[in-house]
Amino acid sequence: FYNMKKDIALVAGIVASDGHLDKDFHIIRIMTSSKKFLEFLKNKLQKITKEKVRVYKSQSGYGKKKYTLYINDKNLYQMLNEKFNIPKGKKSAIIEPPKNLDTQEEVAYMEGWFAGEGSISHDRNPQIALWSKSKKMISWISEKIKEKDIIPQIYYSKKKQQYLLMIRRKNDFTKFVEKFKFVHPDKNSKLVS
Repeated sequence: FYNMKKDIALVAGIVASDGHLDKDFHIIRIMTSSKKFLEFLKNKLQKITKEKVRVYKSQSGYGKKKYTLYINDKNLYQMLNEKFNIPKGKKSAIIEPPKNLDTQEEVAYMEGWFAGEGSISHDRNPQIALWSKSKKMISWISEKIKEKDIIPQIYYSKKKQQYLLMIRRKNDFTKFVEKFKFVHPDKNSKLVS
């Protein structure tokens, strides 16, 4: 059984953390430098929209390839804006959590955030980090994670003017991996290593 609601929530989380709703048109953009993630996103979007998913390639100043996924879909755009509370235009500092999502949607939405702005690193132990300029967003994600019996820590970086959510303790990390999927293929492969 294909769960469209979950896919939309996942895409909403990715757009909320790492995408953009155009101010003047019904255009949704997501940027990535990962080809695998690009393919993953294209497949998801083709399931939830009848519109054409366009991809633009560009070089960044460091010679890295960047891909911009570009989609013009009025209904999806309005849903992202209204249901998932994603502001149009610049949003990183003002974005707020969505309301009235069911549990499945909440999980998928957060998985989208971790795909967009999350990272996995291995020092002594594996740890998961999530950055955001929005205090409300980080607090909401933290509360939702706590409901799953996982205890994150939150820090504020003055230099970056961003909030950092960390999942560090081994049992919290294990629980997180059991309860949430890392949908970003490059990040997912780090879970195993």
